[in-house]
Amino acid sequence: MKRFIDHKLRLKTTVSHRCLSAITTDTTISIKPELITGADNVLDLSSATGSALVDTIATNSDLPLTALGLASNYTPIGWTLHLLEGIHDVLPWYATIALATLCLRLIMFPLVIKAQRNAMKMNQVMPQLQELQQKSTNARLSGNQFEFAKYVQQQQDLMTKNDISPFKSMLVPLAQAPVFVTFFMTLRRMAQFPVQSLKVGGILWFVDLTVPDP
Repeated sequence: MKRFIDHKLRLKTTVSHRCLSAITTDTTISIKPELITGADNVLDLSSATGSALVDTIATNSDLPLTALGLASNYTPIGWTLHLLEGIHDVLPWYATIALATLCLRLIMFPLVIKAQRNAMKMNQVMPQLQELQQKSTNARLSGNQFEFAKYVQQQQDLMTKNDISPFKSMLVPLAQAPVFVTFFMTLRRMAQFPVQSLKVGGILWFVDLTVPDP
């Protein structure tokens, strides 16, 4: 009886092992083809997005300066950008900057001539002006308001007669300051952005125009 029970237990154990082996052998992991296709699509989308981004960055280097958001079209910097872009259509950047500077100098040239002429006339009548100034100062110190007003009026009449004015000598610095400050700020924004074409727009030892001076 005992031998029969042991044989029966051994038979059950063998059957259990065979069933387990069959289950382990037949069990496989099935991956749907749609999932693989979906993964490929994700990779393709990623590659397409990266390519589009690279293309966009490359294209931005060819955009107009005003389209890069450096300044509004209705500001002095925006006007300067239009000027530089118009010249750059036919010249490299190093020549564009030099020619734009020359153009601004030429625009200011009439004011320079006017200021120099005023200075020459002032030098011619300076002895008379200094004499009248001394007389008006003495009259003011003595308290003689009538004499003081008379000499001041004579100074004004002398300057009107010779078409001179101290303020005309200040025209050049007053006009040049905002113009060239705007020009400098425009170039600095272009270099800090940076405008990609400026990196190869120089010549000789200063090829990269976005690099500051050492």
